Amino acid sequence: MPRLLIAVGLFVFLFVSAAFAGTISGNLITDEGVSGPAYVIAIAGELDVSSVFYNSAMAPGPYSIEGTFDDADSMYVIAVLVEGMMPTSGSPAGQYPGNPFHTSGGSATGIDIPLSDEGAFSGRIEYSGDFSNVYLAIYDAYGVIMGGEPSLEMTVPVAGPDYRAEHIPAGPKTVAAFVDVNGNSRWDDGEPIDWYRGAPTAPIGADTLGVVFCGGGIEQDEVNFVITGIARASKPLNFSIANYPNPFNSSTAFTYTVGAATDVKISIYNVKGELISVSVNSYHNPGTYSFNFDASSLSSGIYPYRMETNYGNITKCFILLK
Repeated sequence: MPRLLIAVGLFVFLFVSAAFAGTISGNLITDEGVSGPAYVIAIAGELDVSSVFYNSAMAPGPYSIEGTFDDADSMYVIAVLVEGMMPTSGSPAGQYPGNPFHTSGGSATGIDIPLSDEGAFSGRIEYSGDFSNVYLAIYDAYGVIMGGEPSLEMTVPVAGPDYRAEHIPAGPKTVAAFVDVNGNSRWDDGEPIDWYRGAPTAPIGADTLGVVFCGGGIEQDEVNFVITGIARASKPLNFSIANYPNPFNSSTAFTYTVGAATDVKISIYNVKGELISVSVNSYHNPGTYSFNFDASSLSSGIYPYRMETNYGNITKCFILLK
C-alpha cells in the first residue's frame, strides 16, 4: 500500500513552502451503480514521501485526509477506485476540479472528486508536414508504480494541429505525438516523435516525462507537442515497383508500393537517357498503387524507368517487343 501511494505521488508536479496540522475533506462522486473502496491522495511540495498524504474511503461517500499542510503550497487531490490489489487502466478515477488549490489554516472542505472510467485531453501539435499520418501514442503509466515501464495502450490518429483525444481509459498516461512513417499505426524507432513533458511529471526509465491523468474532474487542455524533421525510420521501409507483363508488345501495368508518406515521381527513359514520360508525380500516403502504360507509339527496345521518393530511388527496365 505505501509503495502504491508514494508512486502515485510521482504523477504530480508542484512546489513547496511552515505548516498547520489540518484536514482536507469532501465527497467521492461516482456514476450510478459504481461503488467500492478508493484511495484518496493529496500531494504538495517537492516530489518526496513527506509531500504525499492519503487515506482510504468508500465511494460514493465522504472522505477526509489528515496531514500537515502549508497554506502556501499548491495542493492536488486525486482519487482512484481500487479493483483488486491495485487500480488498473480504466478503473474509475478523478481529481478535484479546482486543482490546484490552497488550504486555509491547514484545512480545506468541499473538495469533491467525481470519478469516471474514462476521460479526455486536448492540445496542439506543431508540425509542418501532412497530418494524415500523425498519431498520438497513449501509454498506460500504472506500470511505473511497480518500477516498470509504461505500456502502449492505444494509438489515435490526429486530423490537424488542434486535437482532442476522447474516451481514454481512466488513469495516468504518458503521451507522445509521432509521424507514422512506416504506415503501421504505431511508433517505430527512428520515426519523428515528441513526448509530452508538461506537469505533472514522473521518471520513466532514464527520462522524466509529463503525465496526463484521465478521469473525472479535469480535462487537461494543454497537452502540446512539437514534431520536427522528417526522419527516416531505422528499419527498412517497403518501397517497390514492377511492371507486368515484361516483356510486352503494346501496354503494361505498373504496380508500386509506397512504405511511407512521401512525394513520388515515376519517369520512363530511353537507352540514351532521354525522358520519354513522367507517369506519376504527386504526394502519396503509404499504400499500393497501379497505373497502365501505353507504349504503342514507341519502338522496340529496352526502356529504363525510375521511381523517385524522399527515401531513395529505384531503377528498373522493361522490354518492348513489337
